[in-house]
Amino acid sequence: MSASRLAAQTLRALPRKRLSRALGGLAASRAPQPLVDAAVAAFVRVYDVDLREVYVPSGGFRTFDHFFTRRRVDGSRQGDPAPGALVAPADGRSED
Repeated sequence: MSASRLAAQTLRALPRKRLSRALGGLAASRAPQPLVDAAVAAFVRVYDVDLREVYVPSGGFRTFDHFFTRRRVDGSRQGDPAPGALVAPADGRSED
């Protein structure tokens, strides 16, 4: 069994509502800045986030949630102008 399949099965067994609320509260909490900076840096490294596309506040992001709701640099991404195109206003990718 692959590690990702094992992780998926483990996540299915957890109480999702409680876990989601707990993690949401943690992300919105004001942790010490070095801890927030380390969490953001780890996420950026693991998920290959291009910080050149966003405004990074002086002093860093206040919370992990602040990082997730970051403002994009104007013109950093263009939507598909084709009529009927489906555009998602978030970063992400779909994996099998």
